[in-house]
Amino acid sequence: MSRHFKKDEFDMIYKIYNEFGLKKTINYINDISPDTNFITRAQLVRRIKKIIRYYNNGMQDQLLDKKGASRKPGSGKPKKQIEPDWNEFTKEELIEIAKRYYEINKNKSKSGKLSEAKTLNIPYSKSAKIFNVCRQAVAKSKTRVIKVKEHKNDAIIKKSFLDNEGRYGRLRLSAYISMKYNIYIHPRTLGRHLKRLNLVCKIRK
Repeated sequence: MSRHFKKDEFDMIYKIYNEFGLKKTINYINDISPDTNFITRAQLVRRIKKIIRYYNNGMQDQLLDKKGASRKPGSGKPKKQIEPDWNEFTKEELIEIAKRYYEINKNKSKSGKLSEAKTLNIPYSKSAKIFNVCRQAVAKSKTRVIKVKEHKNDAIIKKSFLDNEGRYGRLRLSAYISMKYNIYIHPRTLGRHLKRLNLVCKIRK
């Protein structure tokens, strides 16, 4: 398909068509856009007639938009969302944004306010002031992430268990660790570690 024409080229196509007819118009288009030589005459004629029709109806400005000016809003590719760089904003601008955020959320229900509060990474007391709720309610609404404590010998226990393909129970595994790493772990203690790490001896399955 030929390239998209510029405004002065559209104007010239319309002028040549009215003064000299279809044949001269085709020759002009072939000169300014050689790619049109590779499309059929019927396709080119349809394109010329479309241009003339738009000019006759006073819609020539729509020809300049190669994506289609008459396209329905929202029918194209969604615009990529760009995250704002908050460092570009001044302190006064950030305060204005915060005030607007407050206005949007101040009439929400208590549960709605708490849902918003727990998304903010600020102290509970400040969240409570913004949403006009008690600090304890904000604290309870926050999801607490419990960090699982890893014991110092977990890596050795896992490696020893896997090295023996899960065939050793707590007694033999305790002896293996003692011999290889010179670390003694009581079989009962080792059993609790194996259970905590979800390492189950294949023989006992």
